[in-house]
This record gives sequence, structure tokens and C-alpha cells, in this order.
Amino acid sequence: MSGAIIISSYFTFSLAAVLISKRKYRLRDTKGILFSKRSKMPYFYIVFSSLMFTVVDFLSTYGKGISDLGGDRKNYYRIFVGQLTGSQTYGLARIFDFVRLYSDDIRSAFYLTSFVCFFLLFLSYRISDDSTPSALAFVLLTDVAFAFYVNLKQAYAIALGYLMFSIALKKNTVPNTVLCLILSLLACLFHPSAIILVLSLLIIKLLPRGKQRIKRALFILVLSVLLVLLVFGDNSIKLLANFVGRFSPEYSNTIINYLGEQGGGINDSLSFSFIKGFPFYYLAFLGFVKRKYLKQKIKNYDAYWILTIICSVAYVASLYSYWLARLSPYFYLHSGIFFGLILKNSSGFHFDINGKKISVNSLIIYSSLFVLLLRYMLLVFYINYSGF
Repeated sequence: MSGAIIISSYFTFSLAAVLISKRKYRLRDTKGILFSKRSKMPYFYIVFSSLMFTVVDFLSTYGKGISDLGGDRKNYYRIFVGQLTGSQTYGLARIFDFVRLYSDDIRSAFYLTSFVCFFLLFLSYRISDDSTPSALAFVLLTDVAFAFYVNLKQAYAIALGYLMFSIALKKNTVPNTVLCLILSLLACLFHPSAIILVLSLLIIKLLPRGKQRIKRALFILVLSVLLVLLVFGDNSIKLLANFVGRFSPEYSNTIINYLGEQGGGINDSLSFSFIKGFPFYYLAFLGFVKRKYLKQKIKNYDAYWILTIICSVAYVASLYSYWLARLSPYFYLHSGIFFGLILKNSSGFHFDINGKKISVNSLIIYSSLFVLLLRYMLLVFYINYSGF
């Protein structure tokens, strides 16, 4: 299937999903009076939208043999048929075991992963108290879809991370925290980079409120550990691997394999990885500028802002090691929710186009996301790989 058809299908389905999320439904109140209400994607539309994006995955493999698949997908095929060992995590191994019950084709694992991960993304969007159609447009303009299509191990970890953050930001109770911790640990079974979820969960749960000195001290401690992990890359990764190795040598090796890439000089790929973070740098700065005005209007303002900052720091740290940019997709959805909240609660500069106000901030964010995503797609289909 041609790249043009796949690219246009993805953008068409993305637009359809955003329009679905904006749809209003006519309901009746207890007195039988009709009123309109916007629903955050009913479950039927969550399933329907997930199937739409799975179709994109199907189109990417239609008419292709195993030899025509991209490098990552070819490696997953080798793992699936037992030609490559020692490269799968516990979570992915269980997914492959399940797929083998009904199919011996690796494509079935690709399609299952796409559907499940998009379902969890849309479910996380639905259950969030703060999500808006702007947030959904934001995340669909990132490259997270291609993580779902290609990076099977991290795909499940990212999707579980979205669900964890949406639940964590609803309330701050012990049962809620325990459920979120379980989800973050489950994500770690799929990819070791998901350890960032555990640290981020501690940060947003320990955010100081009022004059809670102990909480503030713990918050600073956890944030410091996270920054050390991001900025000092390899050394902190080796320490983490040594610690994990006491309990699980297999996962210690996995951490070294995936997280232990050597940092070095800045090359073109590292530079572009840094540039990809521009929408998040801008959003983090916007959060700083708007904080004094919006902190009292938006619940969990600081939590969303900090998640966006972590995403930005991961992109900056990619100048040292490309791997560190792979931490950023864990925060795409809730950075988007943060952006949607800012748009909803502040006016700012805008253009008048045919009587409709277009925010300058939304123009900058969406246009930069679109250009970066389109560049990625063109590289994948027409320059580097002729597909994924």
C-alpha cells in the first residue's frame, strides 16, 4: 500500500476521532426536558475509533511479505517465531503467547497491539476529568501512533501510563494510589523505561499543598532523582541495572540493552530529536507564564505542568543520548490535556478568520506538531524505509 494512502488515512481518521469527541448528544433530564451535552467519546466510539487506527496498521502491511517489514517489526517477527531470544520482556512474551493461541502470523500481534493501545489511549482521554477535544488533537499529532504500530514493547507501557495518569489525577486517595502503582509496575513488565512512570507518579502524588513540609521535602527528593536519571543518563542507568540485577538478572540485562546506550557528540539525529521537543518547550514556558493566573482556576495545574516539564527535559536530554527522547511519549496525552486547559481558560492573542477566533498559541503548537509529524512520515515512507 502506498505511503500517500497510509498518511492520508491517518490524518483523516485523526480528524474523525476529534470530531467524534466534539459531538453533542441530545438527552433528557429527570423532568423529561431535552438538553444537549458533549460526551467524552461513548464506549462505542472508543471501540470504533480504535478500529479506525488499526486499519492504518493493516494498510501498512497489506500486500507485504515478512522481508518487506521495517527493521523493528522484522525483529519482532524473529522473536515471535523463536529465531531471536533474550530480547523480549515478560509482558510482550505473554502477548505473543496469547496471539499464538489463534494465529501464527506476527501481523496479528501488530493489529492486536494497535487496537489495545489506541483503546487505552481513548479510554484514558474519556475518564480524565480535564480532557478536551483540543487535547485529543494534540496527542494524535504526535508520533505516539507510530510507537503503537512499531514499538510493541513500549506501546503497551505508554498506553498503560496514560491510563495511570488519568486515574492518578482524579483523586488523591490510598486506593487510587495503589491502583496507579499497580498500573505503573505492569507497564514496567513491558518496557524498562516505564520506571519513569513510577517516579512521575510519586511526584504528582507528593506535590506539596499549603505548608506540608514533609511532603515538600519528599517531592524535592523524588524530583531530584528523576532529573539525575534524565541528565546523567548512563551512570544512573548502570546503578539502576545493578540494583535490579540483585532481584532479576534478566531485567538488569534488558535495562542495559535498552537504556545503556553511550552518549556522545551531537549529530544530526540527536539534533532533530531535540528539535522535536519544541511544542513541549513552548507549552512548558506557556505554563510558567500562565501559572499565576490559571493555578487557582485549573485543578491539578502544577501536576500537568510538571508532567510537561518532564517531557521537555527528556527531549533536551536526548542531546546526550538519543534513548532519553523515548521517555517523552509517556507524557504526550497529559501534556495535551494541559494545553487544552490553557486554551479553555485563557484568551491571549488570536486571529479573526471568517469571524472565528484562532489562538496564536494553538496555531504555534498545532502547526509545529503537524510539521514534525509529517516530516517523520515522509522520512519513513519515502526516504529511509519505504514503510514501517
